[in-house]
Amino acid sequence: LTAPMLSFALCLGLSNIGLLPAASPTYEFCWKRLLPLAVSLGLLSASAGAPRGSNDGELRPMLLAFGVGAVGTIVGAFVAFGACTRLGLYSTAQAAVAAALLAATYVGGSANFFGVASAVASPARDGSLVASLLAADLGLMAVYLLALTAAARSPPLRRAFPEPTPGKYAAAVAAAIPPPAASTLAGALVPKQLWRVAGVGIALLACGAAAVVDHNVGLAGSGTLALCALSAAASRALPPAGSAALAP
Repeated sequence: LTAPMLSFALCLGLSNIGLLPAASPTYEFCWKRLLPLAVSLGLLSASAGAPRGSNDGELRPMLLAFGVGAVGTIVGAFVAFGACTRLGLYSTAQAAVAAALLAATYVGGSANFFGVASAVASPARDGSLVASLLAADLGLMAVYLLALTAAARSPPLRRAFPEPTPGKYAAAVAAAIPPPAASTLAGALVPKQLWRVAGVGIALLACGAAAVVDHNVGLAGSGTLALCALSAAASRALPPAGSAALAP
């Protein structure tokens, strides 16, 4: 069991027995302030361990798998929407909100869930729906990820799907990667604590810029898109030592 799963189970249990409130201004603060900061920091550290100069061939299988999964998720959301409305489980508006939230989180994670919720969900109409969907999503995904972890450690599956060995092009790819630049070498000399302070500062600036975009554009979700774009661009500009310092 991982720390996030244990913390989720603990909070879920405390909420069900009434020791934690179902709604609180603290939750709103975490949703609107701390979550965007965490998303930005996660994106800033995303390039940690990724080799600079790696060829596009390494990304194509991953992008293909992601695209197939995203399309399957969207198709599943339409099917679930039709089933819920036909069976009378939800109204048309509630089924549309539920389909949008679950499709968003399965394609892009919990940050997408909250971003889409702020764009399409009404607190007065969909407050309990959003809370119940989030709890169900986290609970089922925890079970699903635990099952995947157990399957990955299963000896029969490990024999059926052995880990790939380096291909014949591995040496050529390694030789094609250029030597580290002077800025990269200099970045390694900066203490890890300074990189973390700088990372938090960059994340705060990205959050502020995203808030300005969201306020001026007036299009729901534009701030989240701007936050992700700015953080991803800053991640590529950081040297490996900076990204590694921000990685959990």
